[in-house]
Amino acid sequence: MSLRLSRPLIVFDIESTGTDPITDRIVELALVVIKPLPPDPSQLPLFAGAGIEQHTYQWRVNPQMPIPAGASAIHHIFDHDVAESPLFEVLAPEIAQIFAGADVSGFNARTFDIPMIECEFYRAGFTESPLKDARIVDTKEIFHAREPRDLSAAVRFYCQEELQGAHGALADALAAAKILFKQVERYDIPNTIEGLADTFRPKELFIDPTRRLKMDAQGDPAINFGQHRGVKLSELAVKKRDYLEWMLQGEWHPKVKDAVRQAIEKARLGGL
Repeated sequence: MSLRLSRPLIVFDIESTGTDPITDRIVELALVVIKPLPPDPSQLPLFAGAGIEQHTYQWRVNPQMPIPAGASAIHHIFDHDVAESPLFEVLAPEIAQIFAGADVSGFNARTFDIPMIECEFYRAGFTESPLKDARIVDTKEIFHAREPRDLSAAVRFYCQEELQGAHGALADALAAAKILFKQVERYDIPNTIEGLADTFRPKELFIDPTRRLKMDAQGDPAINFGQHRGVKLSELAVKKRDYLEWMLQGEWHPKVKDAVRQAIEKARLGGL
């Protein structure tokens, strides 16, 4: 069985200054854009399955901060490599246009790449994420559900080859794309993005990609860190409003601040 696409799929990978989407920044971004095409015998797609075409994009990005030595040791990108590169805010309109109307995938994308790029979009002035309507298929989630290992092992297992250029954004994005198609061929799992996104949906639902807030059993937003972990925002807005007001003053994902503001406003209106 081969993967079927109903709309464009973007498999992407990010290299960054670190792993915190709030304080760290992108230094390299690569996209593999796979588009469905009408059946045409003359097409020779690079991946298994008929009726698709592939385009790749790659950018180096000036993070406006020093790249830690530990990060450079992994992806081999140093300060001088990105000193003359454009800022993300300059690239953001072009990148957002590519993401428009597409589904997204990647290896560990839900935990790392998506939160990182969404925060970059918000810092660039976007009021909502260009990925907000995308269905998400994380190949690491499929892989760990079937064969718990890392990306290099996944390439070896599914593609019978060694991953060349590991921790280079384009090499990792291409590897993640190959893995996705191989997973659909190998396992008895859905062969559509909508089916995969639904089947491998996380058990826990988070309000924001940084996972500071999550939905509790009743579907209400609750704190997911620190001493108030598990406490609803609505409860804190009544009993510990100063804590939520403190959150509004800090560096949090915009979705966290939006949820906190809404909780405070509802409590205020309820007290009138």
